[in-house]
Amino acid sequence: MISTERSSHYAFWMRYLTRQFAIGALRRGRGIEQFLGGIQLGGEAAIQWVAISPMDG
Repeated sequence: MISTERSSHYAFWMRYLTRQFAIGALRRGRGIEQFLGGIQLGGEAAIQWVAISPMDG
């Protein structure tokens, strides 16, 4: 899932992160997030989640 800020002009419910969206967001200085699914870790339920932020430069 993409960050769910309602002020964004992108859909609140966007399900998949496209390469084009990710590159565009990072070039604009925005971070991106994506839910990667549920897993079992040491017998416990967990989620996989990635957050990427642009580097200052």
